[in-house]
Amino acid sequence: MTWGHLLVLENVMPLKLNHGLMEMGYVDHQTVNRRATISASEPHDCGQDLSVSMTATLDAMGNLVLGSSRQFVGFSSEVDESTINHIWTRAGEFFPKLRDLPLSHFSKGRKVRIGLRPYMFDGKPIIGSVPGLPNVFLATGHEGEGLTLALGTAEMVADMVLGNPGTIDHAPFAVHGRCC
Repeated sequence: MTWGHLLVLENVMPLKLNHGLMEMGYVDHQTVNRRATISASEPHDCGQDLSVSMTATLDAMGNLVLGSSRQFVGFSSEVDESTINHIWTRAGEFFPKLRDLPLSHFSKGRKVRIGLRPYMFDGKPIIGSVPGLPNVFLATGHEGEGLTLALGTAEMVADMVLGNPGTIDHAPFAVHGRCC
């Protein structure tokens, strides 16, 4: 299991965002050694297996949402300040005006969102019907690539539900033989 942090900041000046931005910084992370034995009780080193891809969006309240991190740490869901500092530093590389503001400047208007991100050890998500339950479909295990793979996954699931052969070979993503 991986987890990810997002940094949410209220009233961020001098930064104005007209549209969301997303860097494809996770690409190099595919080669990281993913350990299957990590558990929630193990201590973790936030520098280990950490990558930060700069994303910047505005939430429904107009708050700036920066992120995001990807780390293979099991089921932990505790805020890690060094990860938040990495996100802030990465954002400063894209928005130089943020370098002039210390993160402590936002202590009152700052929130951190943490989420667990399921993934499969072979790096491919599970997309397909559940054995024995032909009308139940899974689309999970995308880990940090959920947004980038969403349209392809939706097309695959639609083809499966409609019984279409599809343009993508479904076999490598099948549930059977990989987890059930």
